[in-house]
Amino acid sequence: MSESRRFYLWLVVVLLALGVVAFLCWVSVRPKSPTYTVVELYIPTGLNTTTISFDLEIYNPNKKAGIYFDNMNITLVYGNHTLDPATIESFFLGHHKIARRTESVTADRHFWRAVFRAVSNGTAYLNVGLATKVRYQILGRMTKHYGMEMQGEVPVGSDRKISGKRKKTKLHHAHKK
Repeated sequence: MSESRRFYLWLVVVLLALGVVAFLCWVSVRPKSPTYTVVELYIPTGLNTTTISFDLEIYNPNKKAGIYFDNMNITLVYGNHTLDPATIESFFLGHHKIARRTESVTADRHFWRAVFRAVSNGTAYLNVGLATKVRYQILGRMTKHYGMEMQGEVPVGSDRKISGKRKKTKLHHAHKK
């Protein structure tokens, strides 16, 4: 009887050890979401040029996973005016790497006048929305697609650039309504 107890105790210890090892492997390989930051945004002076340009910095915080990005759609919104999205083509970002993409958007007359008036009077807040799908490459294998919707509020000062202490705006997960 004591020999069978010893066997079952050994079996439970081995199963617990395997469970702990499996959990630690899962935690170490589980991918983290990339971070998106608007690092530059420029609105030209005058009403003749209606192009808004911005730089987006994308950081992969994963130690062992690369990220494949599908096309990214970036939308600028001010008040009830929305611009057609800018598209960043799909690309791969290796682990612990940073990618910087520069895009520009042509604003329609109503959007441009509203933003131009607000910036001339002080600070305007442009809402930036980003939508994409990502796949992670972990140990040579690809995961399924994960959808991401991010948003952020970018303060634009009278110098027509990002204002505030940080001069950068990190995008956060969009809230579902």
